Amino acid sequence: MFKRIITYIILGSVATIATGQTESKIQNLERFNNPSYSVSPDQIDVNGYFRFVGYNRNEHELFGDSTPYSVFKANDEFTSPTANIDLSFNTGKNSYIRTNLFLFSPFEGAGNSPYEFWLNRKGVGLGGGTRTKYGNIDVQMGGTNFVRFSELTLSSGRQTRVSLFDRTAWTYVWGPNVQHSSYFSANDFQRDINWGKRSVNGLSVNATNLPGNYEVNFVYGKTPFNLSSVIDNVGAVKISKSYRLQKFGLIALNSNGQSSNTNGEPYGNSTLGATYETNLNEWIISAEANAGQFYAPNVKTTTDIGLITNIRPSKRALGFPLNIEAYYIGADFANIHSSIINTSVEEAQFSFNGDNVPDGARPFGGTMTPFHLKSNNRTGLNLSTEFNFGPININLANGISTDLEARNNTISYYHKVNGLFLARTQRFSPNAGAYGAVKTFFRGAYETATVIDTSSLNTIAYNVGLINLKFKNKLLGRNFFLFYLGDFQSSQDNLSPVPVFSNKAYIRAQFHEFDLYYNFAKKLSLVGYIGFERIRGNEKTDLGENGLARKQNGQVLGAGLDIVISPKSSIYVRSKWVQFEDKNFLLDHYSGLENSVEFKVIF
Repeated sequence: MFKRIITYIILGSVATIATGQTESKIQNLERFNNPSYSVSPDQIDVNGYFRFVGYNRNEHELFGDSTPYSVFKANDEFTSPTANIDLSFNTGKNSYIRTNLFLFSPFEGAGNSPYEFWLNRKGVGLGGGTRTKYGNIDVQMGGTNFVRFSELTLSSGRQTRVSLFDRTAWTYVWGPNVQHSSYFSANDFQRDINWGKRSVNGLSVNATNLPGNYEVNFVYGKTPFNLSSVIDNVGAVKISKSYRLQKFGLIALNSNGQSSNTNGEPYGNSTLGATYETNLNEWIISAEANAGQFYAPNVKTTTDIGLITNIRPSKRALGFPLNIEAYYIGADFANIHSSIINTSVEEAQFSFNGDNVPDGARPFGGTMTPFHLKSNNRTGLNLSTEFNFGPININLANGISTDLEARNNTISYYHKVNGLFLARTQRFSPNAGAYGAVKTFFRGAYETATVIDTSSLNTIAYNVGLINLKFKNKLLGRNFFLFYLGDFQSSQDNLSPVPVFSNKAYIRAQFHEFDLYYNFAKKLSLVGYIGFERIRGNEKTDLGENGLARKQNGQVLGAGLDIVISPKSSIYVRSKWVQFEDKNFLLDHYSGLENSVEFKVIF
């Protein structure tokens, strides 16, 4: 019923705009019902969401400034879409046209901040397709296309082990218990269809079900990393073939720009690679091999490779689930359009008009990557498993990696618990914090430390370990969930089988997060969150005013209420108290309170 109402509203609006005349409602209706213009609502599929967020933040102190500061906004501070509407018109039995619209907050313009980042979701996309006995063709132009060719080509990070407390623009609307039950049982939950994909403004062509089980995907346009206002575009093509339980793929990508309109010099990166997937007697195997190069003025062009292999042995043969991932990504392999963090090709960090990449989520130099991300100049091994112990589901993961070459003396680490608050107080800033060591990006922040004792500095080794405990039970006859996520990271000068917790690590970090969910009434649920982060540096890293290394402690306490209005609409209330302090960098402290009310409806 809701979709039908939306359909009539949109069709009425389109008809009014198309006539361009001032007519009465009756005249408009007659014109709309004329056979040469008529479209039945049954021929239209409407999907999307509407989201309104009321947000308030009170900063009690911020890096030495104790002046109280309050913010009231009708968005979540990240200019996320207020509405996303996808329309598909069936023009015949086997053909259709469609459009997608991203609408932003009507209460605030884009602004002129150089760090404003609009997620590259721009304008209106128009497309269409047809289905024939020789295959299916789908074309979209303009607007925003979301594509994922492979991890080393076009992609964004896929993080599965996360807290469920904070919501985003793409978080779904579930009924009571659905999201937490899914996460409890399967170590994951329903995501937006574009999760893990890279946004591209431009042209997208997809040909599927071709003779011989071939598939062709092509895109050309701009991602958020094509920054130049002169010439700066990316093009990529993927050709795939399925054969029984195997799938083979070939991928070529080229991104190029020009440093100026007049006598401009070319810069960019290109990759050429192959992918393979199979299910061999319940052994699920996937692999990718890619050769890539980055070129820029006065920079020697060097080709390097990236290799990723993922093996999931048969649970029946092994007796328990296990996922094994091994990777090698060369020091000169740099592809800014992938989820791979560039830590070693300095020229790839900047556009050639002197601006930083606005999505500063890409630290440069040694990086303590979370379990779901990888960087270049790195080789590593990731292991993960899950099992039950009574009423508790347990997920474990361990990652070991090391630099391939010693190219710098910096180490960056993410503020996993406190980063969201920082990202809102100092949006998209390359020099945030009291000492300019923090960089903020979309919904997060990372900090860079310097190794000052370089006498024995060679390649750096990294560790990350995850413990995810999930408990489900009944409290007074109603569903009750309690989740714990522990994330342990370290960077040091020698390989270690597990994270290093001693002062031998240059930087060591612990993140502890607890999620509580209690569905105490039919349409009401209480949610809670407790988060801690503990980050320590040793005497070989940069020191504070008192001559001692980093000693950072952060806390976040949150509470909220989920109110179900209908199966496809809900209200979410959230409140968080945030506090952070570095005992040895005396100005590095902040605290504040965040409150938000979100109304979201999907259709």
